[in-house]
Amino acid sequence: SFFMGYELDLRDAFPAQLEGALSRRGIRAEALNFSVSGFGTAEMLRAYEGYARKFEPDLVLFQWQSSDLDDNVRAGLYRLEQGRLVVAATSYLPAVELQDYLMEFWVYRTLADHSHLYAFFRERLGRFAKEFLADLRRGRHAAAVDTTLAPLAPVAASAVNVETSGPEVLAAAILRRAQDEVAGDGRQFAVVEVPDQLGATTFGSSWARLPPQSVAGIPVVLPLSSFDTLAATGERLYFDRGSFHLTPPATRVLADLAAEQLTRIGLPERCK
Repeated sequence: SFFMGYELDLRDAFPAQLEGALSRRGIRAEALNFSVSGFGTAEMLRAYEGYARKFEPDLVLFQWQSSDLDDNVRAGLYRLEQGRLVVAATSYLPAVELQDYLMEFWVYRTLADHSHLYAFFRERLGRFAKEFLADLRRGRHAAAVDTTLAPLAPVAASAVNVETSGPEVLAAAILRRAQDEVAGDGRQFAVVEVPDQLGATTFGSSWARLPPQSVAGIPVVLPLSSFDTLAATGERLYFDRGSFHLTPPATRVLADLAAEQLTRIGLPERCK
Protein backbone atom coordinates (compact mmCIF):
# COMPACT_ATOMS: atom_id res chain seq x y z
CA SER A 1 0.00 0.00 0.00
CA PHE A 2 2.96 2.36 0.50
CA PHE A 3 4.02 1.85 -3.12
CA MET A 4 0.41 2.02 -4.26
CA GLY A 5 0.08 5.51 -2.80
CA TYR A 6 -2.58 4.76 -0.21
CA GLU A 7 -3.91 8.03 1.31
CA LEU A 8 -1.99 10.15 -1.23
CA ASP A 9 -2.81 12.00 -4.43
CA LEU A 10 -1.35 10.25 -7.46
CA ARG A 11 1.20 13.03 -8.01
CA ASP A 12 2.52 12.47 -4.47
CA ALA A 13 2.64 8.68 -4.65
CA PHE A 14 5.93 6.79 -4.86
CA PRO A 15 5.76 5.85 -8.59
CA ALA A 16 5.28 9.45 -9.75
CA GLN A 17 7.92 10.70 -7.33
CA LEU A 18 10.37 8.03 -8.48
CA GLU A 19 9.87 8.97 -12.13
CA GLY A 20 10.63 12.59 -11.28
CA ALA A 21 13.67 11.73 -9.18
CA LEU A 22 15.13 9.56 -11.93
CA SER A 23 14.41 12.23 -14.55
CA ARG A 24 16.41 14.76 -12.54
CA ARG A 25 19.32 12.33 -12.78
CA GLY A 26 19.07 12.05 -16.54
CA ILE A 27 17.22 8.74 -16.61
CA ARG A 28 14.05 8.44 -18.69
CA ALA A 29 11.80 6.03 -16.85
CA GLU A 30 8.18 5.01 -16.70
CA ALA A 31 7.12 3.53 -13.37
CA LEU A 32 4.48 0.83 -13.87
CA ASN A 33 2.64 0.42 -10.59
CA PHE A 34 1.30 -3.08 -9.86
CA SER A 35 0.94 -2.45 -6.13
CA VAL A 36 -2.19 -3.52 -4.25
CA SER A 37 -3.07 -2.53 -0.72
CA GLY A 38 -2.66 -5.44 1.68
CA PHE A 39 -0.28 -7.43 -0.52
CA GLY A 40 2.59 -9.19 1.16
CA THR A 41 5.83 -10.36 -0.44
CA ALA A 42 4.22 -13.63 -1.57
CA GLU A 43 1.49 -11.77 -3.46
CA MET A 44 4.04 -9.37 -4.94
CA LEU A 45 5.94 -12.33 -6.35
CA ARG A 46 2.77 -13.85 -7.80
CA ALA A 47 1.85 -10.48 -9.34
CA TYR A 48 5.24 -10.32 -11.04
CA GLU A 49 5.18 -13.92 -12.24
CA GLY A 50 1.63 -13.84 -13.53
CA TYR A 51 1.35 -10.35 -14.98
CA ALA A 52 4.04 -7.72 -14.47
CA ARG A 53 6.83 -9.67 -16.19
CA LYS A 54 4.88 -9.46 -19.46
CA PHE A 55 5.74 -5.76 -19.63
CA GLU A 56 9.47 -6.57 -19.74
CA PRO A 57 10.64 -4.01 -17.19
CA ASP A 58 14.31 -3.08 -16.88
CA LEU A 59 14.10 -2.91 -13.09
CA VAL A 60 11.72 -4.59 -10.65
CA LEU A 61 11.18 -3.03 -7.24
CA PHE A 62 9.58 -4.80 -4.29
CA GLN A 63 8.40 -2.88 -1.25
CA TRP A 64 9.38 -4.34 2.11
CA GLN A 65 7.62 -3.47 5.36
CA SER A 66 7.25 -5.46 8.55
CA SER A 67 3.52 -6.08 7.98
CA ASP A 68 4.63 -8.39 5.16
CA LEU A 69 5.60 -10.95 7.80
CA ASP A 70 1.97 -11.54 8.74
CA ASP A 71 0.71 -11.03 5.18
CA ASN A 72 2.91 -13.82 3.80
CA VAL A 73 1.67 -16.30 6.38
CA ARG A 74 -1.94 -15.21 5.99
CA ALA A 75 -1.88 -15.69 2.23
CA GLY A 76 -0.54 -19.24 2.54
CA LEU A 77 0.90 -19.17 -0.98
CA TYR A 78 4.30 -20.53 0.08
CA ARG A 79 5.66 -22.56 2.96
CA LEU A 80 9.03 -23.84 4.10
CA GLU A 81 9.79 -27.54 4.00
CA GLN A 82 13.13 -28.49 5.56
CA GLY A 83 14.41 -24.99 4.92
CA ARG A 84 13.32 -24.84 1.27
CA LEU A 85 10.53 -22.72 -0.19
CA VAL A 86 7.68 -24.62 -1.85
CA VAL A 87 4.39 -23.52 -3.39
CA ALA A 88 1.55 -24.18 -0.94
CA ALA A 89 -1.40 -22.75 -2.90
CA THR A 90 -2.03 -21.41 -6.38
CA SER A 91 -4.27 -18.51 -5.34
CA TYR A 92 -5.44 -16.47 -2.37
CA LEU A 93 -8.81 -14.82 -2.94
CA PRO A 94 -10.45 -14.22 0.46
CA ALA A 95 -14.20 -13.52 0.41
CA VAL A 96 -14.17 -12.79 -3.35
CA GLU A 97 -17.22 -14.98 -4.02
CA LEU A 98 -19.13 -13.24 -1.23
CA GLN A 99 -18.20 -9.80 -2.54
CA ASP A 100 -19.20 -10.76 -6.10
CA TYR A 101 -22.57 -11.92 -4.78
CA LEU A 102 -23.18 -8.73 -2.79
CA MET A 103 -22.21 -6.55 -5.75
CA GLU A 104 -25.25 -7.88 -7.62
CA PHE A 105 -27.46 -5.73 -5.36
CA TRP A 106 -27.70 -2.00 -6.09
CA VAL A 107 -28.05 -1.13 -2.39
CA TYR A 108 -24.70 -2.72 -1.63
CA ARG A 109 -23.06 -1.13 -4.68
CA THR A 110 -24.34 2.28 -3.58
CA LEU A 111 -22.95 1.83 -0.09
CA ALA A 112 -19.62 0.54 -1.39
CA ASP A 113 -19.26 3.47 -3.78
CA HIS A 114 -20.51 6.35 -1.65
CA SER A 115 -20.62 5.55 2.08
CA HIS A 116 -17.65 6.59 4.22
CA LEU A 117 -19.23 4.77 7.18
CA TYR A 118 -19.33 1.55 5.17
CA ALA A 119 -15.69 2.00 4.17
CA PHE A 120 -14.76 2.60 7.82
CA PHE A 121 -16.36 -0.60 9.08
CA ARG A 122 -15.21 -2.63 6.07
CA GLU A 123 -11.58 -1.64 6.68
CA ARG A 124 -11.82 -2.40 10.40
CA LEU A 125 -13.41 -5.79 9.70
CA GLY A 126 -10.84 -6.56 7.02
CA ARG A 127 -7.97 -5.72 9.35
CA PHE A 128 -9.41 -7.95 12.07
CA ALA A 129 -9.93 -10.82 9.61
CA LYS A 130 -6.33 -10.54 8.32
CA GLU A 131 -4.91 -10.63 11.84
CA PHE A 132 -7.15 -13.53 12.83
CA LEU A 133 -6.21 -15.59 9.79
CA ALA A 134 -2.50 -14.91 10.28
CA ASP A 135 -2.75 -15.98 13.94
CA LEU A 136 -4.72 -19.06 12.98
CA ARG A 137 -2.10 -20.20 10.48
CA ARG A 138 1.06 -19.63 12.45
CA GLY A 139 0.41 -18.49 16.03
CA ARG A 140 2.14 -15.47 17.44
CA HIS A 141 5.79 -14.85 16.53
CA ALA A 142 7.57 -11.83 17.90
CA ALA A 143 11.19 -12.02 16.80
CA ALA A 144 13.57 -9.24 15.89
CA VAL A 145 16.97 -10.09 14.39
CA ASP A 146 19.97 -7.78 14.66
CA THR A 147 21.89 -7.73 11.40
CA THR A 148 24.49 -5.91 9.38
CA LEU A 149 22.47 -4.67 6.42
CA ALA A 150 23.60 -5.55 2.91
CA PRO A 151 24.65 -2.55 0.78
CA LEU A 152 22.80 -1.81 -2.43
CA ALA A 153 24.83 -3.47 -5.16
CA PRO A 154 24.18 -5.62 -8.22
CA VAL A 155 24.91 -9.03 -6.75
CA ALA A 156 24.06 -12.26 -8.54
CA ALA A 157 21.19 -14.15 -6.99
CA SER A 158 21.98 -17.45 -5.32
CA ALA A 159 20.04 -20.11 -3.47
CA VAL A 160 20.19 -20.19 0.31
CA ASN A 161 19.27 -23.29 2.26
CA VAL A 162 18.06 -22.28 5.72
CA GLU A 163 17.43 -24.90 8.37
CA THR A 164 15.16 -22.77 10.57
CA SER A 165 11.57 -21.64 10.16
CA GLY A 166 9.28 -18.76 11.05
CA PRO A 167 7.73 -15.75 9.30
CA GLU A 168 11.06 -13.94 9.01
CA VAL A 169 12.74 -16.89 7.29
CA LEU A 170 9.68 -17.41 5.08
CA ALA A 171 9.76 -13.77 3.98
CA ALA A 172 13.49 -13.91 3.25
CA ALA A 173 13.04 -17.06 1.18
CA ILE A 174 10.27 -15.43 -0.87
CA LEU A 175 12.47 -12.39 -1.50
CA ARG A 176 15.28 -14.69 -2.61
CA ARG A 177 12.88 -16.50 -4.96
CA ALA A 178 11.77 -13.14 -6.35
CA GLN A 179 15.38 -12.12 -6.99
CA ASP A 180 16.02 -15.41 -8.79
CA GLU A 181 12.89 -15.05 -10.94
CA VAL A 182 13.71 -11.48 -11.96
CA ALA A 183 17.37 -12.30 -12.62
CA GLY A 184 16.27 -15.27 -14.71
CA ASP A 185 14.36 -12.83 -16.91
CA GLY A 186 17.54 -10.79 -17.37
CA ARG A 187 16.30 -7.88 -15.28
CA GLN A 188 17.50 -5.92 -12.28
CA PHE A 189 15.90 -6.49 -8.87
CA ALA A 190 15.91 -4.35 -5.73
CA VAL A 191 13.91 -3.90 -2.54
CA VAL A 192 12.85 -0.59 -1.01
CA GLU A 193 12.37 -0.68 2.74
CA VAL A 194 9.62 1.26 4.48
CA PRO A 195 10.78 1.79 8.08
CA ASP A 196 8.57 1.02 11.06
CA GLN A 197 7.20 4.01 12.94
CA LEU A 198 8.01 3.53 16.62
CA GLY A 199 6.94 7.00 17.74
CA ALA A 200 6.12 10.41 16.34
CA THR A 201 9.77 11.05 15.45
CA THR A 202 11.40 7.65 15.96
CA PHE A 203 11.67 4.83 13.45
CA GLY A 204 13.11 1.34 13.21
CA SER A 205 14.43 -0.79 10.38
CA SER A 206 11.89 -3.33 9.16
CA TRP A 207 14.64 -4.95 7.05
CA ALA A 208 16.61 -5.70 10.23
CA ARG A 209 13.94 -8.21 11.22
CA LEU A 210 15.05 -10.58 8.46
CA PRO A 211 17.85 -13.13 9.04
CA PRO A 212 21.05 -11.65 7.58
CA GLN A 213 22.34 -14.87 6.04
CA SER A 214 19.13 -15.23 4.06
CA VAL A 215 18.98 -11.74 2.55
CA ALA A 216 22.70 -11.14 2.00
CA GLY A 217 23.29 -9.94 -1.53
CA ILE A 218 19.76 -8.69 -2.16
CA PRO A 219 20.02 -5.02 -3.25
CA VAL A 220 18.05 -2.92 -0.79
CA VAL A 221 17.33 0.79 -0.31
CA LEU A 222 17.49 1.64 3.40
CA PRO A 223 15.99 5.07 4.20
CA LEU A 224 16.18 4.98 7.99
CA SER A 225 18.89 7.63 8.39
CA SER A 226 17.17 9.90 5.86
CA PHE A 227 13.90 9.55 7.76
CA ASP A 228 15.63 10.43 11.02
CA THR A 229 17.14 13.53 9.40
CA LEU A 230 13.80 14.66 7.99
CA ALA A 231 11.98 14.05 11.27
CA ALA A 232 14.55 16.18 13.09
CA THR A 233 13.34 19.19 11.08
CA GLY A 234 9.85 18.76 12.52
CA GLU A 235 8.40 17.29 9.35
CA ARG A 236 5.68 14.69 9.83
CA LEU A 237 6.55 11.43 8.01
CA TYR A 238 3.48 9.31 8.72
CA PHE A 239 -0.14 10.40 8.91
CA ASP A 240 -1.34 10.32 12.52
CA ARG A 241 -4.91 9.49 11.48
CA GLY A 242 -6.47 7.04 9.07
CA SER A 243 -4.25 4.12 8.07
CA PHE A 244 -0.94 5.79 9.08
CA HIS A 245 0.79 5.72 5.71
CA LEU A 246 3.65 7.92 4.49
CA THR A 247 3.05 11.63 4.01
CA PRO A 248 4.03 13.38 0.74
CA PRO A 249 7.35 14.73 2.16
CA ALA A 250 8.35 11.26 3.38
CA THR A 251 7.41 9.69 0.06
CA ARG A 252 9.51 12.26 -1.82
CA VAL A 253 12.52 11.53 0.37
CA LEU A 254 12.05 7.78 -0.12
CA ALA A 255 11.78 8.16 -3.90
CA ASP A 256 14.76 10.48 -4.11
CA LEU A 257 16.92 8.14 -2.06
CA ALA A 258 15.78 5.17 -4.14
CA ALA A 259 16.59 7.00 -7.39
CA GLU A 260 20.02 7.97 -6.09
CA GLN A 261 20.93 4.41 -5.15
CA LEU A 262 19.24 2.68 -8.07
CA THR A 263 21.34 4.61 -10.58
CA ARG A 264 24.31 2.63 -9.27
CA ILE A 265 22.77 -0.64 -10.46
CA GLY A 266 23.46 0.28 -14.06
CA LEU A 267 20.26 0.69 -16.06
CA PRO A 268 20.38 0.15 -19.86
CA GLU A 269 21.72 2.92 -22.07
CA ARG A 270 18.33 3.38 -23.68
CA CYS A 271 17.08 4.76 -20.34
CA LYS A 272 19.58 7.62 -20.46
